[in-house]
Amino acid sequence: VPAGFSDTRLAGLVSPTALAFTPAPDPRLIATRQTGEAEVYDLNGTLITAAVDLSGEICSGFERGLLGVAVDPAFASNRYVYLFANFGGCNSSNEGRVVRYTVNPNWTFAPASRVIIVDNIPSINGNHNGGDIHFGKDGKLYISVGDSGTAALAEAKNTLAGKILRVNADGTPASDNPFYAESGAQRCGDTDGATGAGTCQEVYAFGLRNPFRIVMDPNATGTRFFINDVGQNTWEEISESAAGANYGWPTREGPCPNGQNCTPNLPSGNGFADPIHWYGRSIGTTITGGAFVPDGIGWPSVYAGAYLFADYGAGKIFRLNRTSTTGTNQYTRTDFVTGLGSSSAVALVFGPSALGGQAVYYTTYQDGGEIRRVIY
Repeated sequence: VPAGFSDTRLAGLVSPTALAFTPAPDPRLIATRQTGEAEVYDLNGTLITAAVDLSGEICSGFERGLLGVAVDPAFASNRYVYLFANFGGCNSSNEGRVVRYTVNPNWTFAPASRVIIVDNIPSINGNHNGGDIHFGKDGKLYISVGDSGTAALAEAKNTLAGKILRVNADGTPASDNPFYAESGAQRCGDTDGATGAGTCQEVYAFGLRNPFRIVMDPNATGTRFFINDVGQNTWEEISESAAGANYGWPTREGPCPNGQNCTPNLPSGNGFADPIHWYGRSIGTTITGGAFVPDGIGWPSVYAGAYLFADYGAGKIFRLNRTSTTGTNQYTRTDFVTGLGSSSAVALVFGPSALGGQAVYYTTYQDGGEIRRVIY
């Protein structure tokens, strides 16, 4: 890590996938495992409780499993927590599902409180599930979904695969979604599933391969987020949120026609939303988690407005700064944490530290699985 920073192991956690904090005055860290367990920790990394165990209900083979967690903005009053997991057998009929639990005073998730929020999220081939869930400042729940290993679904708006979904907290499609009022549009994520051929009303953006992590910007006045989309053979890419956007997969990867290492000339005028940053296989192989550095936390000035993101294969966390307002690629990438090893960093989140102030927490599959904290 850079001078002035420390990187500390907080806890061992096998196959850690996602992290979320409950709000003050009693902040706790919720961590999920791919195998189906969610655990709750205090700020020192001490395990408080095993909150829920879905291992007997889900498939955690290949890239499936318990992949995402979100805390309701009104948690202080309703104590709701949301999970994204692949329920059912490890076969082509497996489906992703977002469920909601009520958290007990002892931090366990009440089993009888479980409610299905979004259902019928395809996971046809076991890979490219996406699986991230976050609330925006508009109070809507945003869900990232991969193409389920079937690239052609990404640009087909009558399926939830390859999309960013935007729903109300109860799972109903937001009525101001870009395709909500299209003729024949339907709710696809209810328990009955799609019954027609119309556009899914939950769709906010499409044309994504595996948006494994989406990252809300806490410094924006409204809902703004970045999409970390895992590439195939050529590019890893980061895109900015835009309602109704088509990010181009599988027609293209990164800023180029699919499979090409092109010299981009943007804007291209081809109807696709261009990534704000991309990098090739000499840099990394699998973009994963990210976190915007919150304003006013006392970090050095180079981190003002910066975006941190990880690459699972490269074993690094990078810092991304906007250094221009013109040209094709307006962002500059710098190493932040290095030497994590291959198959490493997965999720990042800022939260309160037991040492005071804010720190960035991340999970890694290295060394048997860990939760780690970087503080300045």
